[in-house]
Amino acid sequence: MRLPIHRVAVASARVILSPRLGIGLLIFGSLYLGAMVIRYVIRMSLYLEERWTGGSIPIFFHWILASFMLLVGQYRWSRTRPS
Repeated sequence: MRLPIHRVAVASARVILSPRLGIGLLIFGSLYLGAMVIRYVIRMSLYLEERWTGGSIPIFFHWILASFMLLVGQYRWSRTRPS
């Protein structure tokens, strides 16, 4: 049995970059990254026996997520500034 393949014609559209979104992502990403750094410091000081094995993988994942927000925010903000 063959599944039908639908072809979609996409018209060319211009994407409008918003500087407000870029600034918002930069602010939120900075606060998020700062909170995760504080969370890491607190976790490592409270649970000395679980120094590197317990609980640090989710914290590192959040660092990557916050870094991605900062990267996208920087891109969107820098593309909307006047040259």
